[in-house]
Amino acid sequence: MLAAAGGTVSQSRDQSVLRFYWDRARAVSEAGDPIAHGARFSYEATTYYKSIGKAGVVTLEDSLKEIRFYSFGNLDSTRVLVQSERKSLQPDLSVPAVFDSSYILNFFPNDTGGPEIAIGFEADSAHADRPEGLAILDRNLYYPKWLYLSYRHKSGFRHFSRAFRFTQTDGFIFPDSTWEVAVIDQIFTTRSYRIETGVTNLKVYR
Repeated sequence: MLAAAGGTVSQSRDQSVLRFYWDRARAVSEAGDPIAHGARFSYEATTYYKSIGKAGVVTLEDSLKEIRFYSFGNLDSTRVLVQSERKSLQPDLSVPAVFDSSYILNFFPNDTGGPEIAIGFEADSAHADRPEGLAILDRNLYYPKWLYLSYRHKSGFRHFSRAFRFTQTDGFIFPDSTWEVAVIDQIFTTRSYRIETGVTNLKVYR
């Protein structure tokens, strides 16, 4: 009984710590959201579309490079530097607001107490359509540094995942690298692809 009680207290303490970091990450993300705050900024985005064949062979099929200008929270204009072959190829830097949602939180195993803290998050059965995965936060400043998302029930996909790496510029938080990996169900087979986007020359205009 004492062991069980001790375990319950420990789990409650863990949840309090996890919830503390989760709430701080939400507050920091909201305060540093350039779109929500109507910031004027620009960046150069390079996007690659790669097919994934049998035995995991990756083939570069298309690419796009452009400069994007934002003002008042909206995309204002773009300047294409390298045109893609497929019009559907666009850099997608939109980040789901996972910190606004209620998740089942857990510590990532083997936390060493270093400068980063990893928090796993799972959706309950009532919200199975939500992305879930792993958030890596700055332990002292609370902002997200990496975000790994898996969509278990995305229609038409056997697998769909996205990953983000973040940077801070002039008080705002931006994704500077994104990855999307998917396996699409087709009639007699599947199709796999990977889309990678890297951001450079990020500028905020005051």
